[in-house]
Amino acid sequence: MAIIPRPYQLQAEQKIRDAYVAGHRAVMLTSPVASGKTVTLSRISAGVYQKRKRVLVLAHRRELIYQISDTLKTIGVPHGTILGGQPGVPRSHVVVAAVQTAHKRLRHLATPDLIIADEAHRAVEDSAFGQIMSHFSNARVLGVSASPQRTDKRPLSGIFDTLVHGPSVAELIALGYL
Repeated sequence: MAIIPRPYQLQAEQKIRDAYVAGHRAVMLTSPVASGKTVTLSRISAGVYQKRKRVLVLAHRRELIYQISDTLKTIGVPHGTILGGQPGVPRSHVVVAAVQTAHKRLRHLATPDLIIADEAHRAVEDSAFGQIMSHFSNARVLGVSASPQRTDKRPLSGIFDTLVHGPSVAELIALGYL
């Protein structure tokens, strides 16, 4: 089954590309729950893969890793996974990883050209997300989150240098997607 991106997802992809062209290294996409952030990050991963570059996608829960992996499979992107209980590190150009496990295996990971952080509001400088991003300081970063603010009020500005807004909940309702 093919995934047909929605117009607002295509707009978000373009805004992200524009931010990188403008010189930003670390972009955060904020978009509501159920707006298709996984589709967007998977399509961006596909574009990077087509250029024969490396992508490391980080998530903090198995369910998210499986969701991202399934979406990548659906759109035809070969990839590997890193999960606790699985030995080794895949050599695929696209790797979907549990952030804590990737952090433990950091020195064995191939250097990514792009790091994508799902639930990116968790990515503060002293977190495993932040330490991985710091370790691969030449990689571009894309964070995706429905809530680009932390409940503990810690800033995300140490990781992300620009914010891209997806549609609002009201817009998604008006368009018939929610």
